[in-house]
Amino acid sequence: STFAEGLDCGREKFGECFNALKRNQNLSATDILSYYKLLNARQPIGIAQFIAGVMVFSELKLIKVTKSPFTVTVDGQARAELGSSAIYNYLCGMRE
Repeated sequence: STFAEGLDCGREKFGECFNALKRNQNLSATDILSYYKLLNARQPIGIAQFIAGVMVFSELKLIKVTKSPFTVTVDGQARAELGSSAIYNYLCGMRE
């Protein structure tokens, strides 16, 4: 899958994505793609990494996503392991 090819399942890459979201919580856009473009202009991150990060972090309740306008709020107190995410396990299993 082309999507999985652009994805790095390492903790470091997911950490970079999480930190980018955390540092840019003030961003707001009409949709997820517009949000990605704003975020990517501030901190370059691959779109596959961004989409996977938003899905995984949302599932783990590390972030809260609001759809209209599209915003991301980070829960600074939440802790979770990437391996606890069914989405993470599925996406990273596609790479094997």
